[in-house]
Amino acid sequence: MQSVILSIAFFVTTGASIGHQALAQTPVVTAVQNYVTARAGLAPGVRAWVIGSNFSSNATVEIGDQQSVVLGYADAELDGSEYLLIVAPMGLLPGEAPVVVRTSRGSSSPFVIMLDEYAPALFDGFFRSGRAVNCYGATGSDTARPGDVLTVRAVGLGRSVSGGDSSTLVRPAVTVGGRSAEIVQSVLSSQAGVYDVAFRVPPGDGYHETVLDVAGRNSNTLMLPVGNAVVPWGSPAVESIATVAGCGGFFATSTVMGDPRNPPASLGGTTLKIRDAGGSERAAPLLFVSPRQINYVVPEGTAVGTATVTITSAVGTFSTGRVDIRTLAPQLFMVGSQPAGVLVRVRNGVQTVEPLFETTPPGIVPRPIDMGPETDQLYLSLFGTGLRF
Repeated sequence: MQSVILSIAFFVTTGASIGHQALAQTPVVTAVQNYVTARAGLAPGVRAWVIGSNFSSNATVEIGDQQSVVLGYADAELDGSEYLLIVAPMGLLPGEAPVVVRTSRGSSSPFVIMLDEYAPALFDGFFRSGRAVNCYGATGSDTARPGDVLTVRAVGLGRSVSGGDSSTLVRPAVTVGGRSAEIVQSVLSSQAGVYDVAFRVPPGDGYHETVLDVAGRNSNTLMLPVGNAVVPWGSPAVESIATVAGCGGFFATSTVMGDPRNPPASLGGTTLKIRDAGGSERAAPLLFVSPRQINYVVPEGTAVGTATVTITSAVGTFSTGRVDIRTLAPQLFMVGSQPAGVLVRVRNGVQTVEPLFETTPPGIVPRPIDMGPETDQLYLSLFGTGLRF
């Protein structure tokens, strides 16, 4: 069959072959989606992926009769698609609009998209005086404080025809942990399609969901650490082992390990209390306490839902945050990228336990399993949490 195909290709006339090749290299658009989050939709000024094939790094993109700013080109090897990162022109009107990609090899057929009036999306995090606000500062001084004026970058806040430093036509609203924040200003920045929205952080320490709303349309959520914030690692189950990290404050003055068989409610003078969704507060058994991390057990009887975590250090400082408690949250403990556990072997009625790993330079590596004779019975015992119910 392969030789037949080759023969047919050989006898195609030169002119037809060139025409077919040129057609194959013409750009093709298969999708256009919001760069920050696909569910946000498309609107004037948003950053978007134009997805298709036969693009190039010097391709141009038109939406309607307006030229888009092309920020970058990428070739995804996994699905074979090509991507152009663009900024939709700020002067576009809501409604249907054709997208056309042009390269030196030709133009794509129009790909029709639907533009909304607003498609708010937050990206790039929060800034105070040009410095990022996050949980990664060595001293914790990078978190926000109530009353601080922060700037967050947003796109999809509507049309603008006035150029840089022009205010949004509709003033957005920002909520931090469900509390309304005062909007100081909302202006078009020097970056194409990007608005800088400045707001004053409302009262309340914690690791808060922050959302922008414009004309009834909500953006994606960014997490903002305020004050001495408690940051949960995932959503644990009742009576499971859980971990929290600290922002802006210190949980303890030293590192202390608790007794895993009988973990105490206070470790090195530090306590952790959980007020569950039903309003009941319980002290959590503590397995490990350090200045920036605590491992604990979610107390028996904790109600499923959003709970408030309050950590009190030995010197009286408080850290607060929220954590979602679930009925089930199965997790396996890991050794590197491998699940932690042991191999249990039963031979001639005698049970032995064998390690799954061995320590050799440069570190811990999986240990090959000896299956033994056919009469051996082998059991793999893995260690996990969040499985009890």
